[in-house]
Amino acid sequence: MKKNILLGLLFAVALAGCKGNTNAPQKKAPAEIVTAVSAESAPGAKQSNLDQGFLEHCEKIMVETFVKKAMSQPQLAQKYSREDYEKQMKRSASYIEAGGKKLAVLKLDLSLKDNKEIYTTYVLGLDEKRGELKTVTCTSSEDFPIQSGKCGEAVEQAFGVKLSAK
Repeated sequence: MKKNILLGLLFAVALAGCKGNTNAPQKKAPAEIVTAVSAESAPGAKQSNLDQGFLEHCEKIMVETFVKKAMSQPQLAQKYSREDYEKQMKRSASYIEAGGKKLAVLKLDLSLKDNKEIYTTYVLGLDEKRGELKTVTCTSSEDFPIQSGKCGEAVEQAFGVKLSAK
């Protein structure tokens, strides 16, 4: 009889293992990446206009736009000041070459007090034929690559080039 109870318990444990351990940490789904593409008229602009001054000017505008958008959301504006955003924001700006095109890449990473994180990457480039400055904006609550996934697809569609991983 004890042997049957022990076998029954082992069988129940084996079945529970087959269903998966409900106490095991669940793998969380990747955070959504939101993308947007915009174009501004830039007649006569050339690749040579994409210099360090342009990059610094774009970084200043993108930081200001980012902070304004965040401050316009009531639930964030009540919790955080402009200084909170500016102190907690990591930023980088550089150029990359892809398919013969020069693209500006600006990354703004924000870690707030309550463990909220916002990662935004802007990829800017010229479409000389159309006389446009295009911007691809990718935002998520987790860091993401710009060479692949939803952001990489948006960059490829906007500029007609595929970014390679470095």
